[in-house]
Amino acid sequence: MLRLKYGRRFLGDHSSRGSLPGLLWGEGALIHLRYLNGGWEATDRSGTLSFFGRTAASRQEGPLGTFRWMLDAVTDTHHDTITYSYYKNQSESLGEIYINRIDYQSNAILFFRNGRPDVQTRYTADFAVATAYRLGAIDILSNGTRVRKYELGYCEVIPSCPIRKTEGSLLGSMTQYESNGVSRRQPLISRLEERSFN
Repeated sequence: MLRLKYGRRFLGDHSSRGSLPGLLWGEGALIHLRYLNGGWEATDRSGTLSFFGRTAASRQEGPLGTFRWMLDAVTDTHHDTITYSYYKNQSESLGEIYINRIDYQSNAILFFRNGRPDVQTRYTADFAVATAYRLGAIDILSNGTRVRKYELGYCEVIPSCPIRKTEGSLLGSMTQYESNGVSRRQPLISRLEERSFN
């Protein structure tokens, strides 16, 4: 994720380096940035390329402009690429950005969302961003075939969960399934110990 505070945002014709944070430019800089069609191309010292905010779904935009550019792809010096795709809640004009899938070589990781009853609205970006979903499951694929799956459960739907009143979604269980669909004998997380949250 790439975030530049508004005071340091790249301004003007996008051809000048002057308004970028000094850490990113200059002799011996760790990262070189180039603005491309609303997103960024970053090159590190090793020659690895990282791309941020190349699609509307990977940019957190609002009345003040773009607040956040999510990582879209990384290409190393051997031309191996990892790509990241996102879902942005379009039912709310300023919805949160959620990771949708990661692809690398013949492998993929899929992320599945569920609606959350405790919608969170934050103003970190200086405008409201609503988080209306939470992670429900993760699928890991190789050559299109499932290798493993994880399912997540949250406390309001787990009878044994000792904690009920929380300000946000509280993870109550995580169960791993093998490629044949059979779950492990014991969930990875089976029960939260009751604790005091003072």
